[in-house]
Amino acid sequence: MTDEEHDAARVLGPHLVRVERGQRLEVRVTALAGPRLVVGTLAYTCDATIELQGPQPDYFLLIVLRGRLVCRHGKRYLELGSGAVVAASPEQLSTIRCASGSLFRVIRIRPDLLRARLAPLLAFPPEGIVSFRPLVRSLLGDAGPLAKSVRRLLTGPPGDRLTRHAEEVLVDWVVRNQPHQFSGGLRRGGWDSAELVAFVKVLMDSDPFSGRSMAYYAQLAGATLAELTGAFQEDGCLPHEYLRGVRLDCVRRFLLRGEQPSVRAAAERCGFRDNAQFNKWYVARFAEWPWETARRGRVE
Repeated sequence: MTDEEHDAARVLGPHLVRVERGQRLEVRVTALAGPRLVVGTLAYTCDATIELQGPQPDYFLLIVLRGRLVCRHGKRYLELGSGAVVAASPEQLSTIRCASGSLFRVIRIRPDLLRARLAPLLAFPPEGIVSFRPLVRSLLGDAGPLAKSVRRLLTGPPGDRLTRHAEEVLVDWVVRNQPHQFSGGLRRGGWDSAELVAFVKVLMDSDPFSGRSMAYYAQLAGATLAELTGAFQEDGCLPHEYLRGVRLDCVRRFLLRGEQPSVRAAAERCGFRDNAQFNKWYVARFAEWPWETARRGRVE
């Protein structure tokens, strides 16, 4: 077994790959295995049919980064184009047909992680397998910060994590946005303070310039504004202060890389309109003036 075949087995579990006679098959794989998730990106050099072999104990999240796939989800066949995502329970996903040049990501979720994230949202802990219904969602063209955060998690390097809670954020998105037999019983809230803060921080990190209100982030998290504010206060700051810090960090990166013609341009791109207030916040955060950062960026 080659290294690529070994990595594909880590991502897909036991499987067979079939191609048309005369075609030469090669697979390119990147794989990352953790205690609760297995993440892999795969590309085949020709049209291929992947037959997953049982038993498959994990949940699957299938995301198309480029190209087109057709997968068998239970008794149905689903077509997935670029940006499409679908979740499947153990044994639901049996066949994946990928066109030549397609690039797709597979995330295997351990059952204990999925149940742990779902349990606080239900009146009673879920029993047995959580059966996902075959719904294809698109992560393209959705300007919401939640979709943007998920896209960053799914399309970035496998080892890249926005926060240490990113795995939980991903699974939280799955149980809220992919229909299953418990969807109708989900209740609002279900977070402890640390989880709520981690979830909203990922949303803010993914799209810090959207101009969304704190009430909007609270609504996405299924919390009240007071609950969100209180959770952030326990973490040491207010939610708008954290978001401001993310935007200031973006300005600093622009200045160090020389990506904007001036400090003013960098500040305005990141949403700062009041130059005096921006300078005050910048100095308080980095202990230097923004023009000093820009000068170091030009020298380096």
